[in-house]
Amino acid sequence: MFSQDRLQQLVLDTHTMVTECLGVVCGHNHVQGCYRTRRVRPAAKRLISRVYRSTWNNALGDAIRITSMGQYRSDSSPQPWIRKKSRVLDVTLTRLRLGHTTLTVHLHRLRLSPDPHCPWMLLAHCGSNRHTCKELANVVEQKMNIDKEIFQLRIKYSSILKEIKQKWEALQDKVMHVQKESQELVQMQIKSKERDNKLQLLVTMIQGLISTCGFQWAACEYFVQNAFSTE
Repeated sequence: MFSQDRLQQLVLDTHTMVTECLGVVCGHNHVQGCYRTRRVRPAAKRLISRVYRSTWNNALGDAIRITSMGQYRSDSSPQPWIRKKSRVLDVTLTRLRLGHTTLTVHLHRLRLSPDPHCPWMLLAHCGSNRHTCKELANVVEQKMNIDKEIFQLRIKYSSILKEIKQKWEALQDKVMHVQKESQELVQMQIKSKERDNKLQLLVTMIQGLISTCGFQWAACEYFVQNAFSTE
């Protein structure tokens, strides 16, 4: 067993040796090791990215070539798509190619379509299977009750709709009858007005004749009286 002082000294010696070998002091300037590290950093990033991309392409090719049942596909050539800058879209296309998911699920994740899953499926994430089964049984019972209520409402709605239709047809018949009577009444009023106009014209003509004849009779009587008076 090492003592605490001995362990601390060993750690310090190790840190000194590593620092001297690498020549890097993090957070400090004017150190040759730091300059070398900064120059090598972009190349190291490119190397890591190239190694990761090669591993990813090999794994993707194997996954596309071999099915989940261990069989080889006849056409294992990758589909020509351009890799997107969006990680989400790239993963979506890859999962669709591998057959791990459906298009509607990822369209929902990209907020392009509604959720394809039933909201009651969230109960499956419950830790207790007994609780999940109980909740699902309650949901099924509630669904049956709701279906019964909907069926009763449909029957009631159909009867109400039939009654409204009958009343509307009866009202239309009454309206047609009233319209027919109103048309007959209008025709009678027109005929009565024409008859009144004809009678008024006839009365006017008779009054004119009477007035004309009365004037002539008065003139004759005047001349007769004057003739007898002169004699």
